Amino acid sequence: MYDLSKHISVGAAWSYRHAVVNEEAQIINVHNATAEMAWQAAEHTTIRGGLGAAYLKSESELVSRWGPAYHLGVEHSEGRVEMSAKYERAFVPSIGFGGLSADQRFSGSAHVPFAKGRWIVGGNVAYGQIEPVELLGIDYTLNSLWTQGTVGYQVSRWLRAEGFYNRTHQTSTARGLVDRTRVGIEFVTAKPVRIQ
Repeated sequence: MYDLSKHISVGAAWSYRHAVVNEEAQIINVHNATAEMAWQAAEHTTIRGGLGAAYLKSESELVSRWGPAYHLGVEHSEGRVEMSAKYERAFVPSIGFGGLSADQRFSGSAHVPFAKGRWIVGGNVAYGQIEPVELLGIDYTLNSLWTQGTVGYQVSRWLRAEGFYNRTHQTSTARGLVDRTRVGIEFVTAKPVRIQ
């Protein structure tokens, strides 16, 4: 990213994914390239977006295809509270359901620290809709709803303990209804490293 002014930044992003499905029955490569822009609309509000193209190639199916890739999001902070919302679309390898699909996703999140930053409560909700790439001959649709909540305590500067709750609700024409719930405790470590 490059700062054009105090409020506007521009840049570019590229990502590459390589997927091997069903013991090399399908080998898929996906490239995503987008032009990026960030605009600080207000003192505590930033809007970010990207527009570009996605290229997929299936070595096993001898299929290649171009498609659009784009995302738009907004981030806002109010004191120590951080909130965000995002929409994105791209080609995504779908290991669990086979092949490659066009994935569009809506998501929102919030993080609220309290007790002088020693405690933090956070959560996010996301809805995704996946449609198969027709050229790969896979006929299914998948709708997913993810919810996540965490409560964390900063034990030290480099260690945080978190309790989490994750729930996934999916409906598909391939496997019907799938519900998954995970509850647990995790420890997150972070130690800044300075490179000179």
